[in-house]
Amino acid sequence: MLTRITLFLMILSFLPACESHKMKDLKAPESPKDGPAQTVAPGTPAGTPADAPAGGLAAPDFSVPALDGGTCTLSAHKGKPVLLEFWSMGCGYCRKMIPELPKIAEALPGLAIVSVHAGRPGQEEQIKAQFPEKKFPVCLDDGSARKAYQSVPPPFRPGGIPHFILIDAQGQMRKAVVGYREAAAMIAEIKASGIM
Repeated sequence: MLTRITLFLMILSFLPACESHKMKDLKAPESPKDGPAQTVAPGTPAGTPADAPAGGLAAPDFSVPALDGGTCTLSAHKGKPVLLEFWSMGCGYCRKMIPELPKIAEALPGLAIVSVHAGRPGQEEQIKAQFPEKKFPVCLDDGSARKAYQSVPPPFRPGGIPHFILIDAQGQMRKAVVGYREAAAMIAEIKASGIM
């Protein structure tokens, strides 16, 4: 019995974690496996649908610093479908997702992508190095964006990272996707959501 417990604890210690001490409320996805994205709420078993209410739910606006020195707001993309991403440099799955985002932007030119770094502050140079070509805004959350989304119900409340919220052109949140996805899988998910 003691051997089994020790083995279990050793396995747990090797699992990757995408947590930052500044992101206590955001947890890492359990697997980076590609495939059909799942809409999940914290505590909802994988594969259980957790889609938006029939009428949709308005996406909260926020105003945070942008990586390029300006201001980043969700309302700047009013009238366009949006892929809103919450992520952190401290999350390996999040960093793995970075090169997939430009592919999504190229494949879906009518889609606005808003990438919100919700990890530790002071990583601007590291983040800039990850985004050599600016194809969409990269926001540096000062806590305002996370706070705006902590009051929304699951599955839209960020509970794991990377956390994506699919928002239609009317500003209604339609679907949430948690975890790494290759560009093709995320594009299929976006198209299936009906926001485009």
